[in-house]
Amino acid sequence: CARSGRMPQTTLPVVAMDCPTGTREIIENDVNGLLVADGDIQGMTAALNRMIEQPQLRQRLAAEALQSALARFAIQPVMLQWEQLFIQLTHIGNQSTYTSGKPRAPQDSNRRRSILYLVFHGFEPNSGITKKIHNQVKALRQLGHDVHLCYYGFDEDLHRVRWVDDTVIADYGQGALASIRSRFGLDCIDRWCSLNGIEMVYVRSFHNASPLTVRLMKRLRRLGIPVAMEIPTYPYDAEYAGFPWREQLKLTIDRRFRRTLASNVTAIVTFSDCRRIFRQRTIRISNGVNLDELPLAVHPQSDNAVHLTAVAEVHYWHGLDRLIDGLGHYYSETRGRNDIFHIVGGVGDSEMH
Repeated sequence: CARSGRMPQTTLPVVAMDCPTGTREIIENDVNGLLVADGDIQGMTAALNRMIEQPQLRQRLAAEALQSALARFAIQPVMLQWEQLFIQLTHIGNQSTYTSGKPRAPQDSNRRRSILYLVFHGFEPNSGITKKIHNQVKALRQLGHDVHLCYYGFDEDLHRVRWVDDTVIADYGQGALASIRSRFGLDCIDRWCSLNGIEMVYVRSFHNASPLTVRLMKRLRRLGIPVAMEIPTYPYDAEYAGFPWREQLKLTIDRRFRRTLASNVTAIVTFSDCRRIFRQRTIRISNGVNLDELPLAVHPQSDNAVHLTAVAEVHYWHGLDRLIDGLGHYYSETRGRNDIFHIVGGVGDSEMH
C-alpha cells in the first residue's frame, strides 16, 4: 500500500499496492502475494477479503513467498549483483582517462578493492535503515573487499563528529557553530580517502544535494575515485508531505542542486527500473533480505483471528492509511470477526496530520 517504492522485507503472504517502484519487483500477483492497482481502495478491500477469508490461499502464497525470497533476495544472489555493480563502476571510471591532468591507468575489475561507504547521518539501533546499511557493508566485506564506513553523529562528550569505522576524522565541537561547521567541513572525507588509498566511494543519498556536497564529489572526482550514489527511493519528493518547514527547505535546496550533484558522480545506484536519474546513468540492482537475521517464526494461535502485520515506521509514503481504509471497507461488510492489525514501527511528529 506504499505510495513510493521500498522493498517489502517479509516472507509472509503480502497484500500490496502496485506503486511505481518496489513492490512489483518482488510480488507476482496471485503467485507469492496479491498486488492491486496503485490507489485502488476497493481492490485493496477485495484482496484483504480473499487473504482473510481463505486460509489455503494464505498458506500457498506464504510458501511461494519464502521460496522466492530465498532464490532472488537472499545474501548470496544479491552479492553477485553487487560484484557486477563494481565491475560496471570500474568500467565507467576507466572511460575517464584523465585525472588531475595525468593519464589514469585502467583498473582490474576483478580484484579486492578499498571502498568507503559514506552516509551523512548517524545510526539508531532499531532503525531499518541502520540495519540495511550495516548488512550492505557486511555483504561487501564477504565479497572480499576492504570496506570502511564513514558516518556522522555525537560522541560521548556530545561533540558533533565524523567517524570512519571507530576513528574520529573530524571533531566539530558543540553548539550551533558546531552544527554549521559539520555542514561545511566535508573536506575531511576526501582527505581521508586520499591518505588511505580509497579506490571507490559508495554514497547513500540523504536528499542533501547542495554546493557543499557537489564540491565534495568534484574533489573525489579529481582524485580519480569513482563514486556510486545510491538513491534508495525515486522519485522521493512526495515523501516530504506534512514535514516541518526545515525539512521542506532541505528538499528545496536538494531540488536546486540534485542534477549538478548527479553529474559529478560516476553512476547512480537504483532499485527501480529507471535508466537515468537526474540525467545521470544508473546501475540497477535488487534489494536484499538477510534471512539469517529474519528467521521464520511460527506462533501457535489460540484464537481464530488473522493477524496482519506492517513492518515499517509510520510515514506518509508507506501508505498505511490506505491499508486501514481498505480494512474499514472490509469490516463495514463483515461482522463477527476479530482480526488484528499490528504496526511494528515508530510514529514521528511529522506524521500526525
